[in-house]
Amino acid sequence: QHIKAIAQLMQSVLLADIPQTMPALITRIMNLSAQSSDISHLIAALEPLANTWRYSDVRQSNTQAIGHVLDSFVTRICIGLLPACSSLNDEAAEQRLNELKVIERVLQRLEAAHLTESWHKVLIKLADMNGLHGLHGLVAGWCCRLAQDHDLLNQEQAAERFALALSQANNPEQAAHWFAGFLSGQGLSLIHHEDLWNLVDNWLVELSEEHFVQLLPLLRRTIASFSMPEKQQIAAKVGGQA
Repeated sequence: QHIKAIAQLMQSVLLADIPQTMPALITRIMNLSAQSSDISHLIAALEPLANTWRYSDVRQSNTQAIGHVLDSFVTRICIGLLPACSSLNDEAAEQRLNELKVIERVLQRLEAAHLTESWHKVLIKLADMNGLHGLHGLVAGWCCRLAQDHDLLNQEQAAERFALALSQANNPEQAAHWFAGFLSGQGLSLIHHEDLWNLVDNWLVELSEEHFVQLLPLLRRTIASFSMPEKQQIAAKVGGQA
């Protein structure tokens, strides 16, 4: 009854070398997905589907049909992501961000140009939605960083978006979430990009004491995602700047 369970079963029957069962499973997963409007169910099935597709090519079994399922899922996910990322609370934003990371991981593994192109178009749209339509800063910041990583935005364009997100005109909590999303696991970006460092430094210095105390737990969680050498370099840079 669950899309992810069918996807996992597809992977299992291929590994068990009983590919004659695959057509029925493909029909089942397409029927289930047609009845579902929740893209989280489609995203949850992506990794087992991608594994099945890659292994089916080695086995020369049902590769084209499984590829059609993947194309269908990724297309529907890309169409549904913009509304699905709007008006999220903090907990829902973290869950959605984890799902976005799954999409990125799977598409990097698949190396399918047409699917990657669709995904990159959505990334740019999400990166430009910060502050609009209730887009959570955590999602907007991560999408901006990833767009820069994929050269969809150059460093100057990413810096402009960073400066806009951390503007004093914005809600400090939204800005802190954007900061956390942009730098999720990426302490080196903060250390080696001087313009980025100065933006963050100016933003922190200009926060009121009340807002700084309010945002401190989120800022601590962001820094905690960095490696120990990154944290040491950041501490040394702050110390040298004092």
